[in-house]
Amino acid sequence: MALRLYTTAVGPPSRAVLLCEKAIGLNLEHIEINLLQGDHMSPELVKMNPQHTIPTLTDDDIVIWDSHAIMAYLVGKYGGDCESLYPKDLAQRSLVDQRLHFDSGCIFYLVRRIGEGIMCKDSITPDETCKSLAHRNYQFLDDFLIDKDWVCGNSITIADFSLISSVTTLDLLVPIGDTYPNITAWLGRAEELSYYDVNRSGLEKFKEFIEIISTS
Repeated sequence: MALRLYTTAVGPPSRAVLLCEKAIGLNLEHIEINLLQGDHMSPELVKMNPQHTIPTLTDDDIVIWDSHAIMAYLVGKYGGDCESLYPKDLAQRSLVDQRLHFDSGCIFYLVRRIGEGIMCKDSITPDETCKSLAHRNYQFLDDFLIDKDWVCGNSITIADFSLISSVTTLDLLVPIGDTYPNITAWLGRAEELSYYDVNRSGLEKFKEFIEIISTS
C-alpha cells in the first residue's frame, strides 16, 4: 500500500488531516469517500479499518485511523522541521493532547450528534440541549485562547487543525455569533493561513451535504 488518505471533504476530521498535510508540505494520494453512497462500507476499507471511519491513512503496510492519530504520525514521520506542530516535550505535548480530546469529546462530538440527527431525519435543526452544550464549549475554547494566538500558545499545532475544522463546522449548525472575541480572532488568523482553502472548500461541501440530506 502507498501513502494514501481515504478522506471526505465534508468531514471535519478529514479536513484536519488535510490542513496538517499542507502544513508539512506532503502530497498524499487522496481517495475521496462518498458517505451518501456508502463508500466507507466497502469491503476494501472495512478490511483495513474494521470501524470503517474516515479518514484512514495507509503507509505501505501500516494502517492508521482517527484523525488525531494520523496527524501525530504524519508530523512524527514526515514533519521534518515542523516538530512544533506536535512537540516532543511531554509537557507541551500533553497540552496538545488535551485540546485534541476536547475537540473529539466536546466540539466534534456535537457536530456528529447533530449531523446524525439530520441524517436520520430525527431533526433538521439542533435541539436546545445541543445549542446549550455548543455555547458552553465555545466559552471553554474562548477561555483557552486568552492571551494566546493558538489553542496551545503562540505556535500552531495539530490541535488547532482539529479544532479549526470542527469549530467552523459546528458554527454552521450552532452559530458562534459575536460573543466570543478570542475565537473570532483565532479563526481570523486561521483564515490567513496559506493552506486554509482546504477547510473553506470543505465547509462549502458540508453545507451542500446537509442540504441534500435535509431535502431528500
